[in-house]
Amino acid sequence: MLSKEDLVQVTPSAKSAKTHFVVIDAVGVSESCKTDARPLERKRTTPIKDLLSAVLMGNTDEDVFSSLAGRISRLAKELDPDETNRFVQLAKGHSPSDLANALLAAHDPDAIEDHARQRFKIKSGAEPASEQMEAAQSELLAAPATILNGELNTFIDELRRSKEQILDPNLDSLVQAGWGKDHQKAAENQVSEFTKFIEDNKNEITALKILYNEPQRRKDITYAMIKEVFDALKQSKPNLAPLRVWEAYANLDKVKTGSPKTELTAIVSLIRRVTGVDSSIIDYDRRVDKNFQDWVFKKQSGAVKFNKDQMDWLRMIKEHVSTSFHLDRDDLEMSPFDARGGLAKMYELFGADMETIISEMNEALVA
Repeated sequence: MLSKEDLVQVTPSAKSAKTHFVVIDAVGVSESCKTDARPLERKRTTPIKDLLSAVLMGNTDEDVFSSLAGRISRLAKELDPDETNRFVQLAKGHSPSDLANALLAAHDPDAIEDHARQRFKIKSGAEPASEQMEAAQSELLAAPATILNGELNTFIDELRRSKEQILDPNLDSLVQAGWGKDHQKAAENQVSEFTKFIEDNKNEITALKILYNEPQRRKDITYAMIKEVFDALKQSKPNLAPLRVWEAYANLDKVKTGSPKTELTAIVSLIRRVTGVDSSIIDYDRRVDKNFQDWVFKKQSGAVKFNKDQMDWLRMIKEHVSTSFHLDRDDLEMSPFDARGGLAKMYELFGADMETIISEMNEALVA
């Protein structure tokens, strides 16, 4: 890596350190065997906020881990001391390098073996059993999610935006914004095609069966069920990218709104729109926020009065449901709940009402 000070000596306009470069060596390419040296970045088109959310929600795909590690490593080289300190504070004492290393270690055979040896106190010369290797990797795969949290993810995404370089300083100005006639027709076609996909699969995919035929079971819809819809859509209708269909609906419904948090939350909003649960397209997380406010107001208008610690915990549950669609008891032993005491802490705060709270929130927030 070339430091900012060294780089400025040859490129006075440089704003940060030189974080990466590409070396192409064409000498002797036809005279030797080639090996596959894959780059870290394997999800080039996936926004960093989606990679962060995926890892936080339990995705353990190697390409996701590798791509996120590469981006965190590059971003770390551009941070000033204040930004680094803020990162460490939000990451509960972990530096950007700690996070990048944790992501890489989870799929590194050497790191997995080293962890297995330490974890199970395996003597030198002996080999870890396959079960021990699997247990060691499971722990390493879970480690990055214990570092990440909603506030840190937002901070990382904001940092990434602030570090982006503008290549052309002569920016154009917006004269008029809107959809032309051709775009209007394209939006109608996208909505029609997406609606047909949903209706064609309403008796085949679990989440669609529930939303079409058993609306009272919306609270039972899980992250895995929505992922099933997404995978089926991607496989059979790759042209119907959820965020593009979202924009089409927003145009036709004449709704001014920001983009959904993720493609999965976009799918939930789109399904609710197609099935008539919502009369116009609306951000799923905004819907959850509104439902949460209504639920809390209703509870506190009666005999229940939540204290500050209880409200903090309820807001964590709300944030979890806004991206994962459902809360199980087991989720309370994962990030971000584990850092606040997990299942035991929630029971301490709510006592015998804990199960009722979980059940009511699962139902109310997705209404």
